[in-house]
Amino acid sequence: MQPLIFAIDVGSPKNLGWANSRGGSGTYETLEAALQEVGKELSDGGSAAIGFEAPTWVPRRPNLLEINKSRGGVEITGKSRPWSGGPGSSVTATALAVMPWALTTILEAIEPKPTSTTLATVIPEQWEQQGGLLVWEAFVSGDMKGDGHAEDAKIAVEAFLALQSDYESAIPPQAAFSTAAASLMVTGWRTDWGEVGMPCLVVAPGGNK
Repeated sequence: MQPLIFAIDVGSPKNLGWANSRGGSGTYETLEAALQEVGKELSDGGSAAIGFEAPTWVPRRPNLLEINKSRGGVEITGKSRPWSGGPGSSVTATALAVMPWALTTILEAIEPKPTSTTLATVIPEQWEQQGGLLVWEAFVSGDMKGDGHAEDAKIAVEAFLALQSDYESAIPPQAAFSTAAASLMVTGWRTDWGEVGMPCLVVAPGGNK
């Protein structure tokens, strides 16, 4: 069974868009039901990967004057901006609430209720070995964007599928504070504590090579 790939374009609640690798897409009105389907996929022994189109981790740097600068890679190409600039800082803040809500919705849809918490990770290679849920970051910005939030989520899903297990991040790995891993832990998923210091895989259309 192929993993179910899911992406959410993060914005204010009524500006959320989503898409999955099985042809589904929609707006905030259908998002909760779509996330419940991710839970059902995990219930049936499948695996899934959910991407958030917002910074899912921030850099940890020893130099105070460097902490809000670009994370590198795709974040410094074209019309893209550093994670902390303008739209980046706004969606970072919104994702702090959206990620726990989405992850809770998925976990609560798993049946029967697991006797031990379901596995989840931000490390792609670990996900391929253990199954469960992977959280990744989608980067769809500037000229990469489509027509609307659901379309941006669809572009993110297609970019993930194009990786074909070659999990080279579009932003160089570095010391991080992972809000994604923290969200997994606070919502009850079984995640290694050390992952809170690891960056998520960042996936961008054409930006991972």
